[in-house]
Formats: sequence, structure tokens, C-alpha cells
Amino acid sequence: MKNWICVSLFVTLVTTVSAQEQVSTCQDAAKATLDFLTEPQRAELAALSADELIDLHFNLGIRVREVFGLWNGNHALRADCSSVALTKHPDDVSLVIIGLAWERLRTAP
Repeated sequence: MKNWICVSLFVTLVTTVSAQEQVSTCQDAAKATLDFLTEPQRAELAALSADELIDLHFNLGIRVREVFGLWNGNHALRADCSSVALTKHPDDVSLVIIGLAWERLRTAP
């Protein structure tokens, strides 16, 4: 199941999010990430443990970094997420965004 979510999340992000989209807060980026996932993908993401989120680094994480411009100057988003990540490095910021999306799914009524 974990392999499916990695591939399907990657494909979904590639096909549905404009590379021009720029958000400036971690919460907005987490919401935008969830907005383009299907219900089955959301369920699979929610089913992952916190320790498994790092497994999304080379698929969903890459797309989050690309889509939200973390390598290309979205300094506002990197700065906003740095309060949680304790660093502005795009790899760490993307994990924070994925983690916030995961938390939203797990705490949603």
C-alpha cells in the first residue's frame, strides 16, 4: 500500500497543480496539498504513521518542493515553515508541509 501512495501522490501532483502556484504559509501549503488528493489517497496518507512520512521525501516531497517553489525563491513559505522545521532548507520545509497535511487528515472530524 505504501508504494501505491508514493506513486499515486506523485502522479496527482504532477498533473493537477500549477508550478506557478505560490503560497506563503505552511498551513496554506498543507491545505493546497490536500486539495488535489483523491479521497483514497487522503485515506492512505492518514493511515501512515508519523515515522513513515519521511518515506514520501523522494516523491511527494519532491513535488511539494517544486510546486511551491521551495528551491526557486518562495522565501515567504520557507520562512513561515522554519518556525516548525527550525530551518529554511527546502527538504525540511517540504516535510513540515506533508506533516501538517497528515495532521489535518488525522484530526479532521
